[in-house]
Amino acid sequence: MYIKPNLTALVTILAVITGTASTHAAEESEAISAPDVPIFLSVKPTSQYSLETDYDGVDLSVFRSGVNFNLTTFLSQTSSFHLDFNFEYSNYNFDKLGNVPGLAGIELDNAYQYRINPEIRVQHSRKIAYYAKALLTWSSTQAGDLSHAFYAGGIAAVKYKVSDTMYITAGVGAVDQFESNVRVFPAIGIEWDISPTLKLEVEGLKGTLTHKYTDKVDLFAFVRFDARQYRIRGGVTKRGALHDDRLIIGGGFTYKPNNNTDIKLEVGLIPYSEIKIESRSGADIFEEEGDLTGYIGGSIKFRF
Repeated sequence: MYIKPNLTALVTILAVITGTASTHAAEESEAISAPDVPIFLSVKPTSQYSLETDYDGVDLSVFRSGVNFNLTTFLSQTSSFHLDFNFEYSNYNFDKLGNVPGLAGIELDNAYQYRINPEIRVQHSRKIAYYAKALLTWSSTQAGDLSHAFYAGGIAAVKYKVSDTMYITAGVGAVDQFESNVRVFPAIGIEWDISPTLKLEVEGLKGTLTHKYTDKVDLFAFVRFDARQYRIRGGVTKRGALHDDRLIIGGGFTYKPNNNTDIKLEVGLIPYSEIKIESRSGADIFEEEGDLTGYIGGSIKFRF
């Protein structure tokens, strides 16, 4: 096993592990111990847009849209099963990419990602909960051809109640990547209720400070690092990979018209981004950082 930090793998593992463990431990304990409703379902359409920026002569803007489905059911008084299915479409609007040697004629405009994540959660005690999750992902620039576009991994974590206002998640994850061996990483999350109206959450490579403005409106500021990779074909890439890394800083609001609906809007800046295109052997064909640009995103979550 080859153990070496990999940014895309790290973001994938940390985002998933802390995202699934970010629910308040006391709320989880109460929900699991009293399963009045045996099955819960949520649906969340998402959309985001990164404005055009320059990558050393190659201009790029990115539009993404997707949908996430989550199903939760109870296995016992202290355990539950969760199944996430996520689909995301990305449109990479490259300009002048064909001028890069080896990339003329390669179709990189469209990218597709399908992710299935089954998970088991066990509430061991009032202070401790366990999580185990599988990561199954297909990611490609061709919607109808997902061969050689699959990679898998898994995570395991423990969430500990430090006090009535603070929770810590610690765990380990492993994931296979395109043209690479297995990567293994630690994962840490923190949830801190600073006051009745102010909350800090550190989830992997994302930090969020949320202020409860009213019963229906939350205001938040965030910083996060997004990393994606896709299998590509053609030219000198010969089943290579497209890597897209972005640091996003911004803020926004969440409006809750009722207990079953969340509407979120966020805007921000992207001070750092990098696009890398690799051949199958791992050789860099294109690797450039982008200039400062803007970002806007939104989602609507429905619970059933």
